[in-house]
Amino acid sequence: MIIDFHTHCYPDAVAAHAMAAMTGAAEACPEASGLRPEADGTLDHLRRNVHAAGADYFVQLSVVTAPRHQYNVNQFALKVNALPDAFSFCGVHGAASDSLEELERMYDAGIKGVKLHPDEQMIDLADKKMYPVYDLISDLGLPVVIHTGFDPFSPDHAHASPDQILKVRADFPKLRLILAHLGGYLDWDAAEELLAGKGMPMDTALATAGLPPEQAVRIIRKNGAENVFLGSDSPWATTAHALDYLLKLPLTDREKELIMGENAARLLGLMP
Repeated sequence: MIIDFHTHCYPDAVAAHAMAAMTGAAEACPEASGLRPEADGTLDHLRRNVHAAGADYFVQLSVVTAPRHQYNVNQFALKVNALPDAFSFCGVHGAASDSLEELERMYDAGIKGVKLHPDEQMIDLADKKMYPVYDLISDLGLPVVIHTGFDPFSPDHAHASPDQILKVRADFPKLRLILAHLGGYLDWDAAEELLAGKGMPMDTALATAGLPPEQAVRIIRKNGAENVFLGSDSPWATTAHALDYLLKLPLTDREKELIMGENAARLLGLMP
């Protein structure tokens, strides 16, 4: 089984606008200036790319960039979640007055996880205003994927730095944190030193964008291959690109099987 655990897509009516904003932000940052999307951001293109790579399922991670977008973003998440080949994680914004009610609504609708993007939401991961959100997510038992490392929308401040991640981890030991980008996009030295092996699963999203293979292997093995998910971060990379990167790493066949889909299948309830 192959599952792309980290993807994004947008309603057709806003996909072009969203892609233009993200591409513009990347082009304006020297650190990410070489990053170019490999898909158009639509659901249809995502599904075609996922299945062209031979994958069985994908997880669509919903990002709520402003409180006013929270309901509509999650309505689209529910649409994607109803597809036979997809799972959606909902998004919440810590500044939304109804974030807790929205989490309950998404949980009751069958959503299996949450996505937080501190850099695009401009809220530090360890900001106390987020603590009621973490309390409820912990009580619901949902996994929460967080963006880690550099982001063009906040080039001068990492809202989910390793110290903040470790503080939230210590304050909420039941919170099922999943660290995107192998613990820190473009900050993989810190991820390897400070976060790998601390009991938090990671995904491989955007490892294709500059992570040396030998360091990827070190991070994966320090964290445990049983705690790593395949991710592309589509539309920034295709599932095929992410899968090709993983398959070329000098890992064992068993490690690759776990990462390609078995770990995600267990988390999503597709296998015991």
